[in-house]
Amino acid sequence: MSRASYLFAAFPWDLTDEGPDAALARLAGELGVDGVTVAVVHPGIHELRGRPLGGRWAFRCGAAAHFQPDAPRYAAARIRPITAAWMKSRNPLEHIARIAERERLRLRVSIDPCRGRELVERFSHAACMDLFGEASDTRLCPSNPEVRAYIAALAEDLVSNYPVEAVELAGADFGDPSQARSLADSGVDLPPADRVLFSWCFCAACRQRAADSGVSAEAAAAVLQDRLAAAARLEMRDHATFADVIAGCPELAAYQRVRAESVTSLVRSVKAKCPYRVVYLLDGDLTASGVDPVALADACDALNTSFDAGHRSTELSAGHGAVLRKSVEVRLTCRPPLAPDGPALVARTHEASQAGFDSITFENYGLTPEPCLDWVRQAVRYARRETRH
Repeated sequence: MSRASYLFAAFPWDLTDEGPDAALARLAGELGVDGVTVAVVHPGIHELRGRPLGGRWAFRCGAAAHFQPDAPRYAAARIRPITAAWMKSRNPLEHIARIAERERLRLRVSIDPCRGRELVERFSHAACMDLFGEASDTRLCPSNPEVRAYIAALAEDLVSNYPVEAVELAGADFGDPSQARSLADSGVDLPPADRVLFSWCFCAACRQRAADSGVSAEAAAAVLQDRLAAAARLEMRDHATFADVIAGCPELAAYQRVRAESVTSLVRSVKAKCPYRVVYLLDGDLTASGVDPVALADACDALNTSFDAGHRSTELSAGHGAVLRKSVEVRLTCRPPLAPDGPALVARTHEASQAGFDSITFENYGLTPEPCLDWVRQAVRYARRETRH
């Protein structure tokens, strides 16, 4: 059995507040992990830490880039990184990368480039747009050429200027409907499948990609309008699943294929800019997000999914990876309630290591209470010992 690698996801502001020398030395030494994944483009957070770092319990920041962008790489782009104010003139990623190299920790960077109110507010012309012409206030559209150029430039910037092992890409899709504009105040009783359908993007870029593929976005929109009208007349009493609705409607099935191709081709364009590993993080309702894991596996080097007990995105196994001929990685929350105690985390980590996953990432260093860090140490030590036997 191949030996899994163990990583700890971390926010750069947490490492900075604790002191990156001490934090990374602890990760490499006491906790015994092989690497650190640093979130360098994040959709925004109001964090209550699991323990005080640098004397501070809380941190707040909107959607931003948490490194200093290489400005010439974005000179021709209309969408450029929003630099986090907390850094001032510093470049914490540069410092973290240097220390990680000294501690022999593998360095990954994570980018979540499409989400965040501040990002969408500044670049509203590239936002997702629903059937009714209402723009999302939280998500840029992955079909938009300017968004795609921005994401590719981010990846190229990071792999060119920092000694990274891999780029983790998250949320570069259409998103789970729970992340979209809410229909909670709707006067129409929409079945769950239709709540997903009405989250679909029909912006100009999506319509153009559909037309380029010989698919009519107008036909798909007309089907949704008809379904809405039927629901308003109280004529829609079926509770068909999303998959059943799509399977029974060629117009919707064709548009869904265009959505999935948009995401897959975006990831492929990132990979073309990146000589290192590109890992795509799966999360939430993949079908609703426009994510096709089988197609996506051909566009990147690895897929990463949650291995928390009962998490609905735990849809891929190491066996699936063998079928796809791709690596499958997992991530584990290492604090309550998902990890109720040390033995539970040790057991879950052991299960993941025995299942043959290539990499196991613990989430998240700054959010983890002090006692839970010792659980991680125990989990890594036990899993490694058992793998050797």
